[in-house]
Amino acid sequence: MPAPTPFTIAIPDTELDDLRSRLLNTRWPDEVEGLNWEAGIPLDVVKVETRPFFQPRPLSLPAPPRYLTHTPSAQQTLTTHWATAFNWRALEARLNARPQFKWGYADPDHPGARPLGIHFFHLRGRRAPAGGGGATPPTPRPAPVLMLHGWPGSFLEFEGVIEELTHPSDPALPGLDLVIPSLPGYGFSDAPAVAGWGVRKVARALNALMTTGLGLKAYNVQGGDWGALIGRALGTEWAASAGALHVNMPVARPRLSSPRTILQALNAPLAGYAPVFLTRAEAAGLRSGWNYATAESGYFRLQATRPQTLAYGLTDSPAGLLAWIGEKFGAWTDTAGEAPALPPGATPAERAAGRAAVRAKRLLEVFSLDHLVANVALYWHGRTAASSVRLYRETEACGDLGWLLGRSVAVPTGVLAMPFELFRPPRAWVAAHYNLARWTPATKGGHFAAMENPGEFIADVRAFFEAHGVREGV
Repeated sequence: MPAPTPFTIAIPDTELDDLRSRLLNTRWPDEVEGLNWEAGIPLDVVKVETRPFFQPRPLSLPAPPRYLTHTPSAQQTLTTHWATAFNWRALEARLNARPQFKWGYADPDHPGARPLGIHFFHLRGRRAPAGGGGATPPTPRPAPVLMLHGWPGSFLEFEGVIEELTHPSDPALPGLDLVIPSLPGYGFSDAPAVAGWGVRKVARALNALMTTGLGLKAYNVQGGDWGALIGRALGTEWAASAGALHVNMPVARPRLSSPRTILQALNAPLAGYAPVFLTRAEAAGLRSGWNYATAESGYFRLQATRPQTLAYGLTDSPAGLLAWIGEKFGAWTDTAGEAPALPPGATPAERAAGRAAVRAKRLLEVFSLDHLVANVALYWHGRTAASSVRLYRETEACGDLGWLLGRSVAVPTGVLAMPFELFRPPRAWVAAHYNLARWTPATKGGHFAAMENPGEFIADVRAFFEAHGVREGV
């Protein structure tokens, strides 16, 4: 196979002009007053208009370099910001300043077909400081880390942690080498044109990128969402090269081989009142999983059954794409906060409005408008709305989830357990599925770990791979 070739992002001006026209001429739906986030992302959050829907506050966590110097005002909704303030060229220039490539994967299931281009960043970490005076050579660094995003995220999820992982602020520490791809059908990677591209086949392609494309004997893996499942496949079937796995969204279920997990599952319906075999935190995690299954997984069933029908709207309407993805950032982020003071006789609608106000305010404490819009813009300019959601159907059609859950991960695994993740299996369930070497409860954060809690994410990734990761030269 040919070597990776340098890649440059270059979106034509005509496409940017077309995007702005579409945004400013969106045909908006109506909505029922008082439902707020309970029925989906509110119109006030998405629509182009001038009345305020929340008051932004300064970010409470380290943010990546701003895409532009503009400071959002309270009068801007997401679509307004995308159409009138967001600077794609500034983002494009910053991304192009990082070494990025494309590599053609020759699918062994379709010999003779055009190779599928996989886009990735290859970021070299700082070597260990010279000197030291000791006669013993320093321990080799951890091997490169394959960093895997999911849906509705992108490689931008890792932008705020890249610098500290590759060039730590402590000059005595070496950095990690990072390989950050766009999953096939995401970002600037090519979209698969044939069926069968579930997580298992994606894992095979990414293993080929690391071993054949980059010539590595072994590497480490970090992932959340689809990245966690792809990483699990790598640690199961490609454990000879994928030497260690770190995830922030472990997926596990009770197993007959682990009686405690069965007892915990049986107690789950009553765990909120009398937790037996469970801690209260574990009981809350199981309730969160039940809430996901009953109230938050409609998108999953649609994308797993009729992704092509959904794709027409997401591909044609940037406002529709923004709403579809933006709603998940609002619902899956740690946006818990103190509810506003309400009179004793407040109506359910008033209480719902209070909860919505807290969520909207917290959302911009975690992300800036630039963060939210930039991620959606990658889907739009990469033209991957259709191919990204197709991963759900292909994974189910191939039986990949059942295949994964029926096998154990052999490689050492570290878990950063996010307190507001969508589903949070107890540690015993995870230990029954993974070779669990490290378990770290995070103090805050939801589904987008590297963006919501970069400090703890960086510390845990570095500590895990230093202690358990496969080393360079292995």
